[in-house]
Amino acid sequence: MARGGMTMDMRSKQRGFSLLELMLVVSLISLLGAVTVPQIQQSFNILMLRRLHGILLMQISETREQAIAQQRTSHIHFENDQWCAWFEGDNKSDCALAKGTLRQGFNFRASKHNPRIFSFSAGRGFSSVNGGTLRLRAGRQDQEISIVVSALGRIRGCSSPAMSGIPACV
Repeated sequence: MARGGMTMDMRSKQRGFSLLELMLVVSLISLLGAVTVPQIQQSFNILMLRRLHGILLMQISETREQAIAQQRTSHIHFENDQWCAWFEGDNKSDCALAKGTLRQGFNFRASKHNPRIFSFSAGRGFSSVNGGTLRLRAGRQDQEISIVVSALGRIRGCSSPAMSGIPACV
């Protein structure tokens, strides 16, 4: 009887998880992480694109407004992951009107139809290069924002495909 009582006590005192239970929990957590981490990264990139969209619209608009207010031609230049705005006749490297750098993994896309520089005429704010489109992309993702400057100086943004708060490019 004492012997039977001793085995009962040992079984009731064992606590913790078995190796099989631990392996099952670890594999479920790994699977969950493998599915959610890319989604979190994509959501973060979309959020950053929306934020950059607003910042760049504001910077280009401010450059145009300064050309009108100061009666001086102004320029804003986009190169790789940086932008710089200045008045004509001033030293470009001073970036007197605006200067900024994109977050790592984001870059401007340009081609022969998409200029890297916009110039706004003194007093009127017309785009002196007949407008163009600046494109911004996060890494190799499909999401892209565009900032369109018309020859008359109108500035608008769009995205491809449409994002919340930003209209689709047509």
